[in-house]
Amino acid sequence: WPRDMIVENDSLKVLLPDVVQPNEGDPLMYGNREAVAVFSLPGLTLHSIEWMPWIGTLQYNTLCKADDGYTYAYAAREINQYESHAVVARFPTGQFSATTPWQFLTDTGWSYDYQNSKEIADVNLYSVVRMGPNHYVALFMTPLSNKIEVEYAQSPIGPWINRSIVGQIEEQADIMSYFALIHEETENNGTY
Repeated sequence: WPRDMIVENDSLKVLLPDVVQPNEGDPLMYGNREAVAVFSLPGLTLHSIEWMPWIGTLQYNTLCKADDGYTYAYAAREINQYESHAVVARFPTGQFSATTPWQFLTDTGWSYDYQNSKEIADVNLYSVVRMGPNHYVALFMTPLSNKIEVEYAQSPIGPWINRSIVGQIEEQADIMSYFALIHEETENNGTY
């Protein structure tokens, strides 16, 4: 299940969480690995899929290039079946690969150990976009909800504030929002 992607050095690089099926007939679930897939541009020929050795139990969903020379990666730490909280990592912009170590935000600053990652939001940030200097928006969905919401921050690590509903599906039985995304490539004159 591919996640976010970025273009670097004439290549398309895709964040790829591992998906496993423990036994035949079991549902698919996330494994405890994450990879970077590299495709050539414009032909989209697959060059490599390499596992990142420093990522374990979290699945990173979205990437955001920031003002400070870093690209930020966001994951969800599951609290229970219906609730996840966001954590964040970073790597130097232009160096997205399985060999570039990530730093993880902890209570004491940035660390190369993901085990002590600090929660930065009380929701799973499905997409984070830089809208301008010191202006970020994070899109998220409350599980089993018909709402798509955003929060804003002046930094890619938050604090995330001003929760607002930006989309809502009409109330219908068995209908809910799922995996809404926002991406810098979709911007058109300030509208996403």
